[in-house]
Amino acid sequence: YCHVEPGMTTRFTSAGSYVIPKVDVMLSGTFQSSPAEPLQANWTVSNAIVQQTLGRPLAGGAPNITVNLLAPDQMRGPRVNQLDLRVGKVLRFASQRATVSVDMFNALNADTVLTYNQAFTPGGAWLVPTTVLTARTAKITVQYDF
Repeated sequence: YCHVEPGMTTRFTSAGSYVIPKVDVMLSGTFQSSPAEPLQANWTVSNAIVQQTLGRPLAGGAPNITVNLLAPDQMRGPRVNQLDLRVGKVLRFASQRATVSVDMFNALNADTVLTYNQAFTPGGAWLVPTTVLTARTAKITVQYDF
């Protein structure tokens, strides 16, 4: 694969915020949609198997060689979509103010796989997930301005 044309991948990101007047409630959110990384099937071939095919041992006395069985960009995992939200209330005290906010990360609670085991072994654990998107998480924040 000396000449590889991976093609076009799309990534979408948006962010927005709005303060509801009169009640001083802040709403904001971000949305991200990213393509997954290309997958690989890395097979570690021993020198003995290579020698049967090539008719000679590997150069430099290497004990094995790793071969990707997939063409570049042949397989990809699912897209990674994440929605983060924030709701906050502004409290005013004369010339001071406090903002109490609740943040929710991964509001859709997606469990998209981020990384896979890409070591290929016949009958092995190829494409077993090793990392998934962090589960829905909430955070409470208080900011006091004086």
